[in-house]
Amino acid sequence: MNRNLAAHESSSAAADAPLNWQFLSISFDPEFDKPGVLTRYAFSYRGELSDTGLFASAPTNVLSSLSSQVDFRFANEQGSFQHNLRPW
Repeated sequence: MNRNLAAHESSSAAADAPLNWQFLSISFDPEFDKPGVLTRYAFSYRGELSDTGLFASAPTNVLSSLSSQVDFRFANEQGSFQHNLRPW
C-alpha cells in the first residue's frame, strides 16, 4: 500500500497536480514501530516530502477501538501480519 501511495505522490508531482493532500499510514505493530523506526521507514517512501504522508503508531487498545470503527481487521499470525486493506 505504501509503495502505491508513493507512486501516486510521484506521478502527481510529475504531472504538476495539486499536492494539498496527505495520506496516513498507521502501524499495527506498536511494539516494533517506535518513532525512530517510523521516521526511517517514512523517509524511504516519501523522501524529503514530509508534508504529504504521515506514519503513525498507537497503543494496542487504541488500534482495537479505531479498527472496529472503520472495519479494519488485522492479526499477527506466527510473526506475520494479516490484514484487509482500507484505503480512503
